[in-house]
Amino acid sequence: MTSVILLAEGSLIDPQPGLAIWTLITFLLVALFLRWKVWGPLMEVIDEREKSIQDALDGAKAEREAAERLLAEQQAAIAEARRDAADLVRKNRAEVEAVKTELMAKAKAEADHLLENARKQIDDEKKKAMAELRVHAVDLALAAASRVASASLDDNHHRALADEFIRSVGSRPSA
Repeated sequence: MTSVILLAEGSLIDPQPGLAIWTLITFLLVALFLRWKVWGPLMEVIDEREKSIQDALDGAKAEREAAERLLAEQQAAIAEARRDAADLVRKNRAEVEAVKTELMAKAKAEADHLLENARKQIDDEKKKAMAELRVHAVDLALAAASRVASASLDDNHHRALADEFIRSVGSRPSA
C-alpha cells in the first residue's frame, strides 16, 4: 500500500512546476546541442547529397538531350545518304541506258553499213560474173559458129562436133 500512496503523492497528473522548468531547460539545451553538433552538419551533408543528386540528374538530362540531338543528326545524315544513293543509282541507270541506246544505235548503223557494203560487193560480183558469162557465151557462140561454118553440113558430123564442143567446154580454163 505504501507504493500506492507514493503514487498518489507524486502522481504524474499532478502539476509540478519545478520539474516542468527543468524538463524545459533540459529539452532546450539538448535541442541547442543537437542543432549545433548534429543537425547543422547533418543538414550540410543532406544538402550536399541533394546537390550532387541534382547535378547528376541535370548532367544526365543534358547528356540525354545531346544524345537525342546526335541521334537526330545521324538519322538525318542517314536519310540524306540514302537519298543521295538513290539519286546516284537513278543517274547511273539513266547513264547506262543512254550508253546502251548509243551503243545499240552505233551497232545498228555499223551493221547497216556492213550489210550495204556486202550488198554492193555481191552486186559487183554478180555484175562481174554476168560480164564473164557473157564473154564466155560470146566466145562459145563464136567458136561454135566458126566450127559449124567450117564443117560440112552432114548429121553425123554435127553430132561429133557438138560432142567435141561439150568436151572442150568442160576442159577449157576460165579467163
